[in-house]
Order: sequence, then structure tokens, then C-alpha cells
Amino acid sequence: MNSSFSKFLVKKFINNYEKVSDPVVRSQYGTLEGWISIFINLFLGIIKIVIALIYGSISLMADAIHTLSDMATSIIIIIGFKISKKPGDKEHPFGHGRMEQIATLIVAVLLGVSAIELIQHSVQRLLSPQPVFMDWMPIIIIFITVFFKEWLGQFSNFLGKKIGSLALEADAWHHRSDAISSLLVVIALIASKYGFIYFDGIVGLLIGVYIIYLGWDIAKKSIDQLLGESANESLINEIKNIVLNEKHVKNIHDLIVHQYGEQKLLSLHMEIPANLTLSEAHTIADNIENTIEEQLNIYTTIHLDPVIPPSALSLKIENIIDNFINEDKRIDSFHDLRLIGEEDYSNLLFDLVLKGEIKSTEKIEIKKSLHEKISEVIPAVKDIQIKYERSFL
Repeated sequence: MNSSFSKFLVKKFINNYEKVSDPVVRSQYGTLEGWISIFINLFLGIIKIVIALIYGSISLMADAIHTLSDMATSIIIIIGFKISKKPGDKEHPFGHGRMEQIATLIVAVLLGVSAIELIQHSVQRLLSPQPVFMDWMPIIIIFITVFFKEWLGQFSNFLGKKIGSLALEADAWHHRSDAISSLLVVIALIASKYGFIYFDGIVGLLIGVYIIYLGWDIAKKSIDQLLGESANESLINEIKNIVLNEKHVKNIHDLIVHQYGEQKLLSLHMEIPANLTLSEAHTIADNIENTIEEQLNIYTTIHLDPVIPPSALSLKIENIIDNFINEDKRIDSFHDLRLIGEEDYSNLLFDLVLKGEIKSTEKIEIKKSLHEKISEVIPAVKDIQIKYERSFL
């Protein structure tokens, strides 16, 4: 029933609601969630404050403040989505999509601030405990608010999953944490009725610690996106399937995805037979770039690496390098093997992909070790040149 009602709200207030990658449509989703959250939280917050003032419950007052603080986060989310839908300009050529992550980070900070205040009040209540006597009717009313907040959490999560928004998913957990805290308050009030006067402060303290943990988790995820986290495995596999589906493509490497909100930019190196003409290679790259943009909505730039058919000598060298990589945990893979020379192939060039950063002295040591191993089997190779790369996957 909740899912059906959520879909009804989306269809009622959002135009072209299926076009979830469109910045304007995403903004409509965020705005809808924000305003519904504001109205529901205002209503529930007032109810909790009135009951808390009448009966003097610190945990309920803290819970009411938490509920009302959700309004501030909803306003921030509305503003964040409004800015994020703006197209690129001279100062921000890649658009304003990361404003959504900034809004998420602000939500996390506000969660932390409210949690610290809650912990302070709870400690004071533990040091100076006061009995809270409350009739069953207000306790039942507070219990009913739990269901409102849980629905709001599910609704926000539904929209967040629909458009892949960390901000809305974070707000969903914000609402859900309020539902949990309200449920704990109900337990504390019932316990107080039976003489457990410390329980009120203990519950407030537990809620505060939980909110701090929640805020940290949300902040970490938004910071990861702002710093530039690696693309998820599912997206990488989709890209590889599209590129490698072209019959002339032998392999791909140096695949890098940059993300600015929902806008993604992709660059990759694509290995193709060296005997193709420049025009043929360019056509292949163009077709793949267009396919990726149409299917995945990613702007793509492809670098072409011509591959010469393997010879008996190059296969021997590849085998030596493969064995070396298997023994050295610092190296992930290699590519772009080239033999230079008219007949003796005295020079060897290739790229090594590292699993992490290494020192320059280590790079010298790797080159020396590889040169020795290759020279033992193929004395004609006089020098090797290695280009070291980092893996961005």
C-alpha cells in the first residue's frame, strides 16, 4: 500500500517521471520529497512538543527537536536539487550536479549537531533524574507518529532509489532514525510509569549516539562522491560489454569515469588491429562513443591503441611479464607491448598498471628485475622502457 501511494504521489506531481536522469525531473523528485517531509515533520513535531511540555519528558522533547530538525534538512535538500539542475556555465563547465552531495553533507552535519545537543540534555537528566508521569493516551499518540515517520522514510527511500540520489536516501534514514527514536521514547515513557526514572535519560543518550553514527556514515558517503569515488562494478561491466561487442576491439584499458552529480564523463584506451585504416578506426570509435552515450548517458572519449599481430618473440615476452606480475603483488596488469627494431628488436616498450602508489626506487627495481628476466631468455632485448600507471577501477 505504501509503495502504491508513493507511486501515486510521484505521478501526480512530477511530469515525465520516468526520465529520472534528467536534472529537471530529478529536481522535481527532490522538491516533492522535501515539501512532504516539511509538512509531516511540522505536524508531528508540534504534537510531540505539546505533549513533552505538559508531562516534562526530556527524551520526548529531544525527539521533538529531532523531528523539527528534519525540516531544516528538507529545506537544504530542496535548495540543493534546485541548484544541481542548473546546466553548465563558464565557471562550472560540468554543471552543478555535485551540489546534491554538498546538500547531503550539510544534512549529515546537522544530524551531528542535533545529536550532540541531545546527548548533553540526556547526561543532565541522568545526573538529575526526574520521574515522568504520562497517561496512556499521549503515549499511544506518540506511538502512532512512529508509523508516519516510517512511511516518510520509505517514501524518501523510494524516491532516492528511483533516481539514485544519496541525498534522498540519507533523508530517508533521517526520517527512519526519528521513527526509531520515537519508538524508544515510547518504551522509556512506559518504563518511567513503572518507576525506572533513569530510563528517560538513557534512551535520550542512546538516540544521540545512534544519530552521530548515522551522520558520520552519511557524511562519509557524500565526501567519497565529492572526492571522486571509483565507478561501480555494474557500470564498468556495461561499458566493457558495449566496447568489446565490437568485433575489431581486442581489449580495453585505462578506463576512467568522472562523475558530476548525474553527469558522467568516460575516457578509455581501446586496442584495435594495426592494419585498420585511420578512417576505419575512427568510425569504430565514433560508433562506440555514440552507443555508450545513447545507452548509458555518458559522454565518452576513446584513445586508440594499434595492436600488431603477436609473434613468437612477443608471446615469449608476454609470458615472462605475466609470470613476473603473478609474483609481484604491487602490479595489476600490463598492456601496449611494443618491440622496436628492424630485426633484432633491441628495444621493448610496455605499460605496467600498479595497484597503488610506489616509490621511484621501487620502479627502478621493477625495471631492472624485468630486464634481467627478459634478457636471460631473449638476449637481443637491450633496453626496456616502462610506463607506470595507476588503476582507477
